[in-house]
Amino acid sequence: MATWKMSDEELRQFTRRARTASPAARVAIRSAHVDEYRVLHVSLTGQGTLSLPARRIPGMRGAALDELRSVEIGPRGLWIEWPSRNIDIGIVGLITLLVGEDSLRRIGASLAGSRTSPAKAEAARRNGLKGGRPRAHPSAV
Repeated sequence: MATWKMSDEELRQFTRRARTASPAARVAIRSAHVDEYRVLHVSLTGQGTLSLPARRIPGMRGAALDELRSVEIGPRGLWIEWPSRNIDIGIVGLITLLVGEDSLRRIGASLAGSRTSPAKAEAARRNGLKGGRPRAHPSAV
């Protein structure tokens, strides 16, 4: 399981970005609870819900049901926490636990690659006038 460490400066930058984000771009935790099957359910603003077995959360494997149910929502709904175990996990961390780090990277790369811009459109037009995309390895004639 991957662990993340954030420097004080990175935490300050993250907090500053979260505070200045537009309300439409913010995703926050609305509620969190653990059911009798030890499944954590986290409701997000915007009608989304994340559910995962509590044992997948680092440091919570083998925790008693009462302790699992002591989950609290952090300030501004940016994370959930278990103060008794000093465990905090944010929304991105929960999603990473659900889908895996590699899948999350692929999704991000896919979204970034699908962006269009005037510069990309102009480059495509120029390449089209030259006969299409340049070959990576031109063949010898």
